Amino acid sequence: MSRDLQTYAITLKSVNWGEMHKKITLLTQDLGVIDAVVYGARVGKLSAACEAFTFSRVFLYRQVGRDYYTLKDMEIVRELRSLRSHLSRIYAAHAMNEISLKMHGGEYQQVFSLLSDAYELLDKEDSETLQVLIQFIYRSIGIMGLAGDLETCPLCGHRYTEREVLSYNSGIHTAVCNQCSDTSQLSLYPGMRRYLVVSGSLDIASAAALELSETAGKRIFLYLRETLRDILGYSLQSLVDSTMFMIRD
Repeated sequence: MSRDLQTYAITLKSVNWGEMHKKITLLTQDLGVIDAVVYGARVGKLSAACEAFTFSRVFLYRQVGRDYYTLKDMEIVRELRSLRSHLSRIYAAHAMNEISLKMHGGEYQQVFSLLSDAYELLDKEDSETLQVLIQFIYRSIGIMGLAGDLETCPLCGHRYTEREVLSYNSGIHTAVCNQCSDTSQLSLYPGMRRYLVVSGSLDIASAAALELSETAGKRIFLYLRETLRDILGYSLQSLVDSTMFMIRD
């Protein structure tokens, strides 16, 4: 069986590998999250593959008895120049990459599609960075199976009223009614809930284009950030860093 492979990939991160080489972590369409060594990458033509946010078609060789691949060649599919020219979008993309690294289980094709679509939106001059990041986090939580339907309490079956403020249960990592809550740290207000319900029924591009006030956007972002922190058990540094650009007083 041939050990030569090709697939579409997004570069999530890279580290130096000796004096002349790099080891990159890729989210691939067909293999999920993998590591690949790029020999001579620090001076060679394949250096572009080592840059975060690179969307490319990669040609790989499977290393026998090793837990990484060798990158033999690559073709850049998207340049993403606008994304790279805005600091807030760079921070948002780094946060998306880190979230994707935490989701390298069996749903990698959904994660790949979501990250690819989010990159494409961040590369558009008229896109709202905060709303793209909100949609990416919310849909990532959905891929984990923890978004809930936001219409009915998953624990007691209570049907939420239109003006009801939802609480949170850290045992199941999702919004619940006040009676089923085990923490007072997270609250989902009616307007926030309506936005998530409506946007969740749309494709990510349409959802990110919905009208959203600055105040509501801040609240939803912070709610989702803290929800993700509760799910993972720790804060993602990239999301903490993104906050200074996404949330301004």
